Amino acid sequence: MLPSGFSGKVTHLNCQGSKSKYPTDVYDWLAAALLTLYVLFVMFASFYERMVLRNSSLKKISTVGKILEDFSFYKNWKRLMSIPTSPDHIKLRPLQGMRFYTMFCIVMSHTLLGIFSGPISNTRYTEDMTKKFLNMMVANGWYIVQSFFVISGFLTAYNFFDMKLKKKTLSNSFFPWAIFLRYIRIVPAMFVVMALHSTWLVHTFNGPYWDEFVGQEYRNCRNNWWANILLVNNHVNLPEICMQHSWYLSADMQIFILAMVVLFIIHKYPEKVLHIFGVVLGIGLIVPGIVAYIRKYDILYRQYPE
Repeated sequence: MLPSGFSGKVTHLNCQGSKSKYPTDVYDWLAAALLTLYVLFVMFASFYERMVLRNSSLKKISTVGKILEDFSFYKNWKRLMSIPTSPDHIKLRPLQGMRFYTMFCIVMSHTLLGIFSGPISNTRYTEDMTKKFLNMMVANGWYIVQSFFVISGFLTAYNFFDMKLKKKTLSNSFFPWAIFLRYIRIVPAMFVVMALHSTWLVHTFNGPYWDEFVGQEYRNCRNNWWANILLVNNHVNLPEICMQHSWYLSADMQIFILAMVVLFIIHKYPEKVLHIFGVVLGIGLIVPGIVAYIRKYDILYRQYPE
């Protein structure tokens, strides 16, 4: 008991030594083997593309050659660093500026707010900071993520109507195929990062708060990796979410599926497009309001002692 009448107790005891308390297992070595094989495959594909295809007199490249060429490091680096000059890319160039400034604000906000994820001596300061106007803009900065959803939705609709104008008719298979292609673009890269989070990342370092953050991530990904693969980790086992920052990928994929449903209805009933947009807009305004009312969400983020 403290002199002022307050008492305290240790709720979580963590002993950190020089060695990791997580021994390497079969999953660690399996992840290492798969990543090594992938790196070797990329090296072989890069060598094949540079030495064989570029110096070959073949007029037609085989299917295997095309696949290897797509995995070439040199070709993908050149594609990544190139600036598209097509008319569509030039018209949509302002979106790149929006995306840059949005990413800048998000990185800045996470950097500032990350300071308060550890022990704080002056807790009163953290409680009062969100009461100031300028600090409110940083503390509530996650609303700026909505601009990414707006850009994604705009480009989805733009590509759909552009293809509809060019091809005049679209088959029904276009919509599930678009969902499949988006899934393939997202999940393999996320799977590699998740494999590192659930295996070797926890062994790379140690420190007072290493287990508190990285160890927790290790345990979460071991238990809930399947939710990331299915892109539902923003709804399933939220207290133990694997790769918390990947919630956006799941949300974006779910909204994309809803967008495909709406565009499919427009595809079937083009004469009622204004009515369809009106209904979707109404649902988009009403449902978040109902959820916020039922769960008693605050419109602004404010720091409380609890």
